[in-house]
Formats: sequence, structure tokens, C-alpha cells
Amino acid sequence: NDRPRNEAFDEAIRSVVESGDLVLDIGAGSGLLSMMAARAGAQKVVACELVEDLAMMARDITAANGFEGQINIVHSESQALKVGEGQSLERKAFGQRAQAQVRTPSMKAIGKKGGKT
Repeated sequence: NDRPRNEAFDEAIRSVVESGDLVLDIGAGSGLLSMMAARAGAQKVVACELVEDLAMMARDITAANGFEGQINIVHSESQALKVGEGQSLERKAFGQRAQAQVRTPSMKAIGKKGGKT
């Protein structure tokens, strides 16, 4: 059963995603984690998926769940993504004067309750 794992991912994502964030989901699969990030307050989620059938499925799933304008599913290798001409992800996402802060959920937050993994 994936419920405990998905709940742990949702909790971890909610602990780091803040309202207005730009989130990049690499290896998006069905788009589940992208939807969690959008629900957690991300202004925009760019979800990159290499497998074309999965990317098309993720587009359908995210649109069916009301995230069509908030989640952009891209069928591409992650290394081929372009943020904008002459712009780094940090500059594009956070502005010229702000410094990007990378927030990563800890493995402790992702593990099962009680410390068992």
C-alpha cells in the first residue's frame, strides 16, 4: 500500500513549499508530487518527464484535478530544460536581488512515523 509513503511525501512537501514558490519536479511520473506541491501553495510547478506516455498521462491527471494552469508538464530530459535566455533558475524564480534558497525535505521527514524506514 502506497498510502503511508504518499502521506510522508505530502507532509515533507508541505513542510518546505511556501506560497508563491516555483517548484521543479524532475521525473514527474503521474504528476502526484507536482499536485502535492501545487496544493501546498506553489504558484507554478514545472514537471519534467522523459517518458512521453507518462507525460501525456500526467497532463491529463493534473488537468482533471484542476491544476491545468498551475502545473506545466514538460516531456523532456531535465538537462534540456531552459529557464529563460541568459537567466539562471535562481534569478528567474526569485528575482535579481534575492538569493535562492534550496529547501530539501530531510529523510527523517520522509521516513515512516516512529523512525522506521
